[in-house]
Amino acid sequence: QGEGGITVRFEGRVDDMPSHVRRARVYVSPRLSGLGLSTKLLLGLENGVPTVTTPHGIRGYNITQYDGAQGVLVAPPDDPGAFADAVSRILTQEDLWQKASDGGVRHARHQFSREAQRSDVERLLWLAEAHK
Repeated sequence: QGEGGITVRFEGRVDDMPSHVRRARVYVSPRLSGLGLSTKLLLGLENGVPTVTTPHGIRGYNITQYDGAQGVLVAPPDDPGAFADAVSRILTQEDLWQKASDGGVRHARHQFSREAQRSDVERLLWLAEAHK
């Protein structure tokens, strides 16, 4: 139990990640490196679980608003105090939590829905055909 009655659990390996993510109040991802998209971040976004991460953690997600409007608070990777502050704010400010929860669902649906993916593939195929 931490400051303000906030409980933090480190779960380790989880067999049913989607169910686990849906029960979380916030997803914390202090990524400093790695390749590709974080599928756990997408699980959080589509299930309305706000995320606190670094600029590296949102690579590939087309997130341009770092204030929660797209489901994510982004903190500098070299400032642990700012990162901790972002986690504290998302846990204690209900209006910010709701903004991030709703914004994450909207962003995930907009960017990762079947329709969005189909549109992207069609555009790529059109470009490939046009450049033959």
